[in-house]
Amino acid sequence: MSSSWQQVVISDVAELVRGVTYSKEDSRATPADGFSPVLRATNIQDSCLVLESDLVYVPSGNVSPTQRLRAGDVVMATSSGSKHLVGKSALMHTDWVGSFGAFCAALRAKPNVDPRYLSAFLQSPAYWKQVSKKALGVNINNLRRGDIESLALPLPGLDEQREIVGELEKQFSRLDEAVANLQRVKANLKR
Repeated sequence: MSSSWQQVVISDVAELVRGVTYSKEDSRATPADGFSPVLRATNIQDSCLVLESDLVYVPSGNVSPTQRLRAGDVVMATSSGSKHLVGKSALMHTDWVGSFGAFCAALRAKPNVDPRYLSAFLQSPAYWKQVSKKALGVNINNLRRGDIESLALPLPGLDEQREIVGELEKQFSRLDEAVANLQRVKANLKR
């Protein structure tokens, strides 16, 4: 950590928004007028949000304006019977008309934080080490509001956050290209 970086907690850099509560009787599995799509923890897969399937639809009146997802929000699973699922998260890259359920939360970055930097931190070993100590429960593992808001992270200035994210994206792009090349070679060897 550079000497110009600060050690902060999540509550310093993001607003935590709790998910939508609804009864099973009021929800539906298919879209309908007057209903809003809601993401569940199962929609967070491999650090990506799956917006096309496995949605639940709830009366739009159950969703407050604050709970409507925005580009830059980071959706996080906060409760699950599986300890390894609690804490998984993904960045909402585009605007989407929908929300997220009560077993999830959204982190909405403050102006001094690049949401992509926050999302990258939420994939890091330093983050997972903290979550593994906090996500406790008897049958259901939970991250409470205070658990999330007290998570510590290193915070460089905004320009440096953007540089870090740019470098991460460049390296992941190279990795994706290398995987694609390996798959091509493997296909050619089969021929």
